[in-house]
Amino acid sequence: MAQFDSKQIKQWEALGHGPLMPNELHGRVRVAYFQFQADRDAVGGVIAQNDTVRLLQLPAQARLIEGKFKHGAFGASVTLDLGLRGLDNSGFYNLAGTLADDPDYLATSIAIATASTAPVELFEEPAGLFYLTDKEVELYATFKGANPADNVEISGVILYVVD
Repeated sequence: MAQFDSKQIKQWEALGHGPLMPNELHGRVRVAYFQFQADRDAVGGVIAQNDTVRLLQLPAQARLIEGKFKHGAFGASVTLDLGLRGLDNSGFYNLAGTLADDPDYLATSIAIATASTAPVELFEEPAGLFYLTDKEVELYATFKGANPADNVEISGVILYVVD
């Protein structure tokens, strides 16, 4: 039977059993919390279809490990996309400038018409889970499908490892 090594095992052995990056071994889990309510946080208290909400900012070298959120009833046909964009307004969420800001990188078309009864997993797509930021980024939401109801809240957490 064959045995293979992960990237981290190979790196650890190549370094003479030296330290890996904190976001790979022995890092501390950090929590970033977000909360948004249209009547309280939006200009004029109204949000519309295709409006975006800046939820939170994450530092460079943050490895995303988990995310959950809950929401109220935003109304018929309303969905939510969750994406990443660079804080430097470059139009890219990586330093190399090869990954364009992506409005649905973490999740696409999450149904939020009725209130959640249990926390909703943010990283529905494998691409977002364990993503490692190489520069400061912003998590943002886009309301799709129809105009969302007023006076409804969305809140959640992102767990990440950085140091």
